[in-house]
Amino acid sequence: MSGLLMAVILDLLIGLSQATATIILLVLVTPFVLAGFVQFSQKCPACGYRLGLQSRLLLPDHCKRYGVALK
Repeated sequence: MSGLLMAVILDLLIGLSQATATIILLVLVTPFVLAGFVQFSQKCPACGYRLGLQSRLLLPDHCKRYGVALK
């Protein structure tokens, strides 16, 4: 829904068609969505805790619960 709103705003500000603005918005937003998916999909091999919850930007070197070193 917010993507459609951003496309309308781009249309009003720049004069792009709605389809073009939507494609540009999707191209800009998709990498962030994929990075978030990768960040929160990794789990600790020992306890199964999601590692993305331990660090904001990068995966940690070890699990905070069990101290297992991660490769």
